[in-house]
Amino acid sequence: MELNYCIYNGHLASLYEPFLSFNNRAFRLGDSVFESIRVFDGGYVPLLDKHIWRLKMGMSVFKMKIPPEFSLDYFKKLIQTLYHENHCRGDVRLRLTVFRNGEGNYIPPTNDVSFLMQLYALENPDFELNQEGYWLEVYTECRKPVTKYSNFKSGSAMFYVQAGIFCSSTGINECLIVNEYGNICEALYSNIFLVKGNFLHTPPAEEGGVLGVMKQTIIELAPELKLMVSEKPITLNHIHSADECFLTNAVQGIRWVHKFREKFFTKNTTVEIFQLLKKRLSQQ
Repeated sequence: MELNYCIYNGHLASLYEPFLSFNNRAFRLGDSVFESIRVFDGGYVPLLDKHIWRLKMGMSVFKMKIPPEFSLDYFKKLIQTLYHENHCRGDVRLRLTVFRNGEGNYIPPTNDVSFLMQLYALENPDFELNQEGYWLEVYTECRKPVTKYSNFKSGSAMFYVQAGIFCSSTGINECLIVNEYGNICEALYSNIFLVKGNFLHTPPAEEGGVLGVMKQTIIELAPELKLMVSEKPITLNHIHSADECFLTNAVQGIRWVHKFREKFFTKNTTVEIFQLLKKRLSQQ
């Protein structure tokens, strides 16, 4: 699959023709917000409404002007165009980046924005639960600050890059992120859920994790499996006492965790949740 085209400010553009300046604020200052989106076979995006809601929320928090055309239908049509013009087959990943216009330094000359949409091939294109359970550890070199900016994906991602280096150097699948209060607020790429009996535990937004599109979807599905959701701070003790642990993000769906330090987890409830999730996404 050759991915030759992107969309810049609503227009199809070749990836081989440079059209962004080196003075771009996303490049120079990380002055951007972005969404990572799974596009299913045929250009179908069942959770697009949640992605656009989070994108607009992030733009508001970072004081970017939201163009009037930024609607669900607008982005849905652009995704379809990009998918078909690239002659895609099967599932792909879409990154939608919005960045502030102009040059300048810390004081921007404008709050108007531009946006870029680009597709990427998936390492695992099938939307399935991982067969081999994940191995987790805690990233302890630095703690994530809890601010109103913490809930959104931005181009200022050096914290996550360092956590990613920790993962690659230790051979683990993902690492858990600790917030300034000493609690687990998320994982490197994902939100975290713990299963204890018929309860699902996950950190609330106030703990500083990213507002998860897939996380919200799982919370909405939980009552159908007679599971009660508890959004509360999570400590290492909670992880050690849990029956199951799984991670969620919009591209991979659900990843079940097998091991955390000396703790091993089962996956019975996680499998049930994934099966319901897959069925629900195929119906939207």
